[in-house]
Amino acid sequence: MKSAEKKIAAVAENFDFPEFQNMAYSLLDIEKRSSYDDFEKSSQFCYDKLKALGFSDVKRYAHKADGVSGSFDCVMPQAWSLDRKKRSFLEVVGDDIPGCGRVLADSSLRPLAANIWSPPTPKGGITAELIAHDSLPPDNWEAARGKWVLYTPREGSRLEIITRKFAAAGIAGLVAGDLATQVEMPDDLEWYNGNGHCGWYLTRDDVRFPVFSITPRQAVVLLRELKKRRIVLHGEMNTRVYDGEIWSVTGTIPGESSDEIALFAHIYEPFIGDDAAGFAHLAEFGHQLLKRGVKPRRTLRVVYSMELYGFAAYLKAHGQKVVLAANFDGVAYKNSPDMLVRRAPFFCPSFSDWLNLDFLTANIRNYSVSAEKASMSDDTFGSDPYFHGGVPVFWLHSSSGKAHHSMGYLFEPDWLAVEEQLPVVDALLEELLCVEKLPDYAPRAVREFRAAAKAVMRDESLSGFEKRMRIESEYMRQFRRLLSVTRFTGQAVETKTLEAAYAAAAEKAASLPAGELSEAEAEAASMFVKAGNYGCPFSLGRIPHSVRRPVRMPRLVWALLDGRRSLLECIRMADAETGRPTSVEKIAKIVADIEYVSQYGYASVKKRKGKRHA
Repeated sequence: MKSAEKKIAAVAENFDFPEFQNMAYSLLDIEKRSSYDDFEKSSQFCYDKLKALGFSDVKRYAHKADGVSGSFDCVMPQAWSLDRKKRSFLEVVGDDIPGCGRVLADSSLRPLAANIWSPPTPKGGITAELIAHDSLPPDNWEAARGKWVLYTPREGSRLEIITRKFAAAGIAGLVAGDLATQVEMPDDLEWYNGNGHCGWYLTRDDVRFPVFSITPRQAVVLLRELKKRRIVLHGEMNTRVYDGEIWSVTGTIPGESSDEIALFAHIYEPFIGDDAAGFAHLAEFGHQLLKRGVKPRRTLRVVYSMELYGFAAYLKAHGQKVVLAANFDGVAYKNSPDMLVRRAPFFCPSFSDWLNLDFLTANIRNYSVSAEKASMSDDTFGSDPYFHGGVPVFWLHSSSGKAHHSMGYLFEPDWLAVEEQLPVVDALLEELLCVEKLPDYAPRAVREFRAAAKAVMRDESLSGFEKRMRIESEYMRQFRRLLSVTRFTGQAVETKTLEAAYAAAAEKAASLPAGELSEAEAEAASMFVKAGNYGCPFSLGRIPHSVRRPVRMPRLVWALLDGRRSLLECIRMADAETGRPTSVEKIAKIVADIEYVSQYGYASVKKRKGKRHA
């Protein structure tokens, strides 16, 4: 039997699958109301479990949940709790009851019907007419003032895109039913946690309104009835919004080195696969390492916290020793149990991009394994230089598709897939913790670089300038991957062949016409931007509320803003990662957004006389 197969067999033999499930469901039972008074208990549960399982240096860090404090420009929202004694509900007023019934939402039956961060309604509740969001004029929502608004997205439920407009219109409240899942899960609720005016979450000064979640079936009936007649609703939200705390929990399995491999799994969300199972997996992984007496060369650290916001705060304060990180959110959903392996970005890569895909592809038998390009998503953002120069972060997960954040069965784990995949994943993680010598990746780096450069040179849609930027990006990826081998194991790597291949490709690209620039591109080419100390613009907590507006800054671009390259160079290098050219319209928006946030210290900008060609 090969060494990898032996290791996987040893992991599977010692992996306590029933206890893993029990831990996951126990955490879910605590967090199912999405209420902060429960989150204190869930973080304590995680802390106690790590201690009981034998982890070392177990700690529980408090973060202020006050709508002001934060990190990486992620402002931690205020604490929110759902009243245990008084139900929050929404019902139809009058005797003409629609086919979906009088009671549309009731937290005593389904806690997630009362959406997280909804403010309490005035004493006696709110009685108002219901209107459909789709019936409002695109540029004038005054008709929604003082009314309940039925919001029925058909392509995903990103409330933060329009919450600010609803607040400005002065609506009474929102009734949200996601029609994207009306066929597969017509009677299930969607959980809406992205309801901020700029980032995901509301800051202290943001105007709030109650949000009730209803099923797609209810939404369809209400839309039909609204075309025939007037409907009035009465809603009462018994909640509390206050300054509180939220916690990160961490523990280690000490290694020979203080260098840490950090494994992240978020808590504080009401789903088994998003991400109570992630917590349980990492706890059981460490436990079975201890049971088997594995002595890692590097220290294993597990971190549980609020997704994005809590991890950002933890990494900034405590991430100095982390040399590699992985995220475990959403493995093997029933909707799509095949595994996706998202790599680290080209400016902060790791040899693990190779090792992960090779190991998982060779050893997961009954499910496909596919590579994903880096995105600096909410699961991989730690590669930003803001965090001690950047940490290579990869993400092992599966696609939830339209089922995301639904209470329906498709957002549940496929336990057969989980049972097969986790021992393989854990054997991979053990390899990363213990490996002394890695394969000679230099020839592979050269092959991959030459293939990428060849494809770029053949792409007639790219200008000479764009080709140069893409070739430079790919060289950075391969060169830094090789350097990560030395950083990780101390073994020397040969880079001269790769350097020569890059020099040859760059020379060819330099001989091509640079291409004419649009006005927006020329402006970006004249700007040399250095990121400030706040992180990538997101919640915009440093900007006065009266002049705050949403900014959708590409994190890949932001991470490259070191003041040495022009903004246009950074944009076109980031295009190499996404594989898609940034449009002229999007470049103009990035320019405008950087000029806006730079007024408040998010960046500093120096301008040089621009040219009409790159």
